[in-house]
Amino acid sequence: MDLRSRSCLGAGVMVATLTLSLVISGCGAQIAVACKIDTIGTAPRIATLNHSAPPPGNTQHFDAFIESGTSGCLFVASSLANVTWSVSDPVSVSISNVHDQTNGTATCRAPSPVPVTITATAPAGDGTLVSHSASLTCD
Repeated sequence: MDLRSRSCLGAGVMVATLTLSLVISGCGAQIAVACKIDTIGTAPRIATLNHSAPPPGNTQHFDAFIESGTSGCLFVASSLANVTWSVSDPVSVSISNVHDQTNGTATCRAPSPVPVTITATAPAGDGTLVSHSASLTCD
């Protein structure tokens, strides 16, 4: 191999190395980020109802929404549809988990001596759950 052949070979290796370097840096050398919900919120946060009022006066609809998530991820700003609702006092308050327009609607069935905790629980997106609570008083 003469000097010119070695020079071309060296240039080819340098071009291949440079190309590989550009391909790697062209990807931004970024690691894919898994998007997950960090916190959710509920609205309203506090409500008071008259348990003896006829429907719908004895009901309150609660919504759950994403408050924060993984940086760089895009989340839709709307009510979460995949929420499971629970109440701390099922004797005084019931809440719908039917995934339609009634999902998250609480009904005061009896007066509550203390505010009832309404909890929304949703999948975070990584196999874990996130939750947030609101307060409902039934007079």
